[in-house]
Amino acid sequence: MLVAAVVFVAVLVLGYLLITPRLSNLITSMGLPDWAAGPMGAALYGVLWLFLAGPVFVAIATTISSFAWESFSEEVESLAGLSSPGVRIGRGRVILDSLGRMMFSLLISLAALCGGPLAILLAGLVGLFEYTAPAYQRRGILFGEQRRRVLSSRDWIAFLLVSGLITIIPVVNILMLPSMVAAGTLLCAEAERRLESG
Repeated sequence: MLVAAVVFVAVLVLGYLLITPRLSNLITSMGLPDWAAGPMGAALYGVLWLFLAGPVFVAIATTISSFAWESFSEEVESLAGLSSPGVRIGRGRVILDSLGRMMFSLLISLAALCGGPLAILLAGLVGLFEYTAPAYQRRGILFGEQRRRVLSSRDWIAFLLVSGLITIIPVVNILMLPSMVAAGTLLCAEAERRLESG
């Protein structure tokens, strides 16, 4: 969580440095005085992050913590009496896979700016892929193939909706990470069982 917080602050500051001047220029081009453009640009950026903060932090936290969740996910399968394959992927491939997931999550988070029910669905989509990632990576399945496989589960829509609702609630979204990883692990195991049984 500490590493995720540092990355989140870095993204926030970088975004401020890159986006606020553009917002200020846009405000100035609308005929407002220069002295008002800076504070208004900063305020608009703050409103933007009001909507983005939750999904972006969860995306960063789940991506970074995906390395830590692997053993937890494996234990969940063991406690549930499920087989837990141990296909090992090279650390480099896992890092590249995680970077791809992070970029996907950030793009979806930007799309979630529209707010409303669509924001919940988009946040849930990120959660669906992130929370099932440890179980799929343990099976040697990376993001591209994971997307197809997880959608073969009967419960992916319910998972997406619950994940989306939890993601937009500050603090709760962080406290629920272990529960969501456990649920994502069981969702993966069920989807893989269905695929194997044909």
